[in-house]
Amino acid sequence: MYGCARLVLLAALMFLAAVGVLVFFATRPGVERADLGDVAPSAQALADLRAQFATANELIDQSKRTGVSEPVSLTVTESELTSEFDDWSKKEKPFAGFRDLRVNLRSDIAILTGILEVNRLESPFRLDLRVRIESGALDLRIIRLQFGQLYVPEFLRDALVGLVQRTLDAGVPRPPIDVETLLVSEQTMVISGSTRAAG
Repeated sequence: MYGCARLVLLAALMFLAAVGVLVFFATRPGVERADLGDVAPSAQALADLRAQFATANELIDQSKRTGVSEPVSLTVTESELTSEFDDWSKKEKPFAGFRDLRVNLRSDIAILTGILEVNRLESPFRLDLRVRIESGALDLRIIRLQFGQLYVPEFLRDALVGLVQRTLDAGVPRPPIDVETLLVSEQTMVISGSTRAAG
């Protein structure tokens, strides 16, 4: 009995030590941004994006009334995305939150950087996401996920993508727009599709 208790205590100490090492490396500076542009949020970029959303919402409401699908097209810049994420990050969150969120867009790659705050711990992070939709088919892959000096291995990144795809397939509330194409290029994301008709 005493030996079993010692094993449990040893296992618990090893687990805590492993968590401590992970937290240490995750909170160290080390996220590389030299290859990224300095995209600052702005009130004008946020207003421009919200104006596009308002136009799309009018088309969605029209489709609900008439039962007829309408074409929708959005062209979003990295400045607009950064401004939207920055505005969202300022909303109060009880336990965890984000700050200094920035979005950079490259060919087929969206890169999100910032600082994750959990309780009093801060972890700089970088997420490089390959995303493309053609003919309604989603191509999604996490190329890089880094917290401080800690890189998430490929098998865990693939598991996260699998979880996202299973969640989408399970029928989470679908957006009122059927996205046919999502293309990411230098500094711009183009989304096109059609509103979903009622019924």
